[in-house]
Amino acid sequence: SQAKQAAYQLQITDIQGRVVKQQAFRLPKGVYSQQLPVQSLKAGTYILRLIPESGGETDQSFQHKFVKP
Repeated sequence: SQAKQAAYQLQITDIQGRVVKQQAFRLPKGVYSQQLPVQSLKAGTYILRLIPESGGETDQSFQHKFVKP
């Protein structure tokens, strides 16, 4: 049987709120780890958001601030 998946939008914004990276993808339910290439981003503070697509089985979103040296 195929594992249930949820659709998400990954968004990285700079501290001024401008979207600098965006990607849509599907994740299996449960714990998930993913590396994101950020080499192309300039040094600064960013907000990473993982937003579930509307109509999905979950409404849980995730937000994390990070600093690229």
